[in-house]
Amino acid sequence: MENSINIKYLLHRKLNYASLKATQLENSISAYLGYSKSFDLIGSHSKGKTVITYKMKILMEPDYTGWSILLGDLAHTLRSILDNLIYNLSDTPCRDNMFPIFTSKVEYKQKEEKCLAGISNDDIFNTVENLQPYKIDNPEKHILELLREIDNSDKHRSNCIALFLPTEISVNPEAYFKTKENTQKSKITLNGKPLHNGCWVLKYKFQRPFVTFSDHPQIQYQVMVNVKENWYPIKELTNNLLTQTFDISNKLGIYL
Repeated sequence: MENSINIKYLLHRKLNYASLKATQLENSISAYLGYSKSFDLIGSHSKGKTVITYKMKILMEPDYTGWSILLGDLAHTLRSILDNLIYNLSDTPCRDNMFPIFTSKVEYKQKEEKCLAGISNDDIFNTVENLQPYKIDNPEKHILELLREIDNSDKHRSNCIALFLPTEISVNPEAYFKTKENTQKSKITLNGKPLHNGCWVLKYKFQRPFVTFSDHPQIQYQVMVNVKENWYPIKELTNNLLTQTFDISNKLGIYL
């Protein structure tokens, strides 16, 4: 076992480093979402057809690669804190020492002795087991299981952070096409699927009889697009990861 003061200082520094990565990630995403003009809607009218289609054009691409690197770095640092704790709590530390994270009690019991090899204190065994994801009804949603999944995913592929989810799109009900001849109300169709560059967002269909335009039609409209965060709001995720790791460090740190 390393000097307990040194290992506690190391874990403290790692936790601060992870917190810094979480802040960088949150700030980067917030800056993108706060950008005043990240996309535009481009309309096109096909000659001889009664439909004008508006498509999304991304003006500022999200930094998915940078966000993935930050999230992976954060998860790896927190995972290493937990593994460092187990390694330094062992009387005979070895390469098999790691903080076990399992969604199944059967699998946990099969790997418990190997992961906690060299640890003789029963209180440590009990503490680690009580923290396992399988202890809750939905173990796959446990914050430690999310940490394990993100960390493992980062070793083999990039983690995905999605921003444009099925979106609420509303159009001014008084939207109309104004031509030289007359004004026609139209049928509006909205796309409820995830938005991405080049996808159609809304379509206007003319009421018959179809008017042949001598010039391009002048379109007056108002569109509001609400961008929602992804499946697990990133700030909530990073805060929960940091809090859980900090709590475990406190619970197990008393045995160092």
